[in-house]
Amino acid sequence: MLKGYRKLSYMKKVMLFIITGIVLGAIFGEKILVIDFFGKIFLSLMMMAAIPMVVISLLKGIAELGDVRAFGRVGVKIMIYYCFTTVLASGVGLAVANFMNPGKGFEAQMQVYEGELTALPGLGQIITAFIPSNIFSALAGGRLDQIVVYCAFAGIAIVLMKPEPKAKVIAGLDLLSGIVNNIMQIVLGYAPVGIGCLMATTVGRFGSALLGFAAKYIAANYISYAIMLVVYTVILTAFTGGKAFTFLKKGFPGFIMAFSTSSSLATVPTNLKCAESMGISESVYSFTIPLGAQINKDGTAIIFATNLLFAASIFGIKLTPAMTINAMFLILMLTTGQSGVPGSGSSSTVIMFNTLNIPLDMVGMFTGLVPAVDMGNTAINCYGDLVGTSVVAYSENKYAIKHGGQPLVDEAVLKS
Repeated sequence: MLKGYRKLSYMKKVMLFIITGIVLGAIFGEKILVIDFFGKIFLSLMMMAAIPMVVISLLKGIAELGDVRAFGRVGVKIMIYYCFTTVLASGVGLAVANFMNPGKGFEAQMQVYEGELTALPGLGQIITAFIPSNIFSALAGGRLDQIVVYCAFAGIAIVLMKPEPKAKVIAGLDLLSGIVNNIMQIVLGYAPVGIGCLMATTVGRFGSALLGFAAKYIAANYISYAIMLVVYTVILTAFTGGKAFTFLKKGFPGFIMAFSTSSSLATVPTNLKCAESMGISESVYSFTIPLGAQINKDGTAIIFATNLLFAASIFGIKLTPAMTINAMFLILMLTTGQSGVPGSGSSSTVIMFNTLNIPLDMVGMFTGLVPAVDMGNTAINCYGDLVGTSVVAYSENKYAIKHGGQPLVDEAVLKS
């Protein structure tokens, strides 16, 4: 039996442990939490390996791009994509939540929010939050936004070096890349067990909560996630010449990792590998994937939109077109600059409600339900990063071919 298990592919092992975890969680309920520490060990190992891998990949990718203007184009394109899909996701969340008619038959007891009100961060605050005053503090705190900014500067500095020393630096980064990749392979050997334990404890902890209002709230979010997957498929088909389902297959490991860990940071290494398996150049994905893990939060935008519509419906508040547009702008600001907002989830919901004059009574309830929708939220966030990376890579590939540059997508790898 053990010999047969060893012959299974990585993804088959993961799926086997996921199914086992779901079954055990359903059978034992909260008693299964005794194995919670196995899942936490896996998350800690992934965090340990993720930051060094991100730093080395970023520096190596930008250095190998060899052109500061190309890096600028990639940056502008990916930011436009991330902003566009986040606004689109918030619109999907509002539409689905409105269709669910959340106020009908609502009987849940209010959980009044007693936290401190926080003002909406200004554009200046959001931009400032991206700049690391201390890169070591950013590394220790896992601040991907600040790490990406610092590595962008460092990568450009390498590009501007003279050819001989630059070649030595890139050679050194290649050696370091081999080390961090080997560390990640060791960690991934434990991944099926860790992921299975995380699934078991999630089902055991929240299985009984899927009733009444909670069921409607959770359904609204997951229906919105499913719609965004369709949207991603359409975008991929339009921009990559009909290769959407091949991308979905190649990106599935990242989707599963995000869903099971509920951690964008822990998923970055897997997403980097997925992008590589799609034949995308490291000079593109080493920048867009870590950046997206910090600022691209389509799933989070859906949660915020669902929270707003559910609360407004329950309190009998009709959202006017002006309020809806304002809400979508607020969601974009809050998700993009969430790293600069203390308490992220509930604090961001409080900011949005307070700005739109929505009562804060239900914030506590929404906060309690977030873990039940956070798996799908993270999966959508991280898959959106891969879609954006693919779109930008194919766009830059056309530009490179037109101007006699190096292709940034190896379609032969994608088809393998």
